[in-house]
Amino acid sequence: YITDGPFLVKENGMLLMIWSSFGKEGYVQGLAVSENGTIKSHFKQLEPLFVKDGGHGMIFKTFEGQHMLILHSPNDTPLERPKLIPISFNSDSEHPIKIMQ
Repeated sequence: YITDGPFLVKENGMLLMIWSSFGKEGYVQGLAVSENGTIKSHFKQLEPLFVKDGGHGMIFKTFEGQHMLILHSPNDTPLERPKLIPISFNSDSEHPIKIMQ
């Protein structure tokens, strides 16, 4: 498989990267954490954030302070639409992002 669409975010002292690839149910939004908190590090691959045919994600904070993952889903032109998913961060390096839905 290939990976594309990396996006970096720093939260709770951790540098995280989300990226896209393919999995059993279509496009996957992957997740990795920098082992030393810098870009010049090995990134440990974690369980994917989203596995049901969506990718090219980014993370942002709403005006109300809610963190959101935005990606396109499904990966099927012309059916692709933005999907907004509330998330939360924690300091657990094995599960640093939690989907709120």
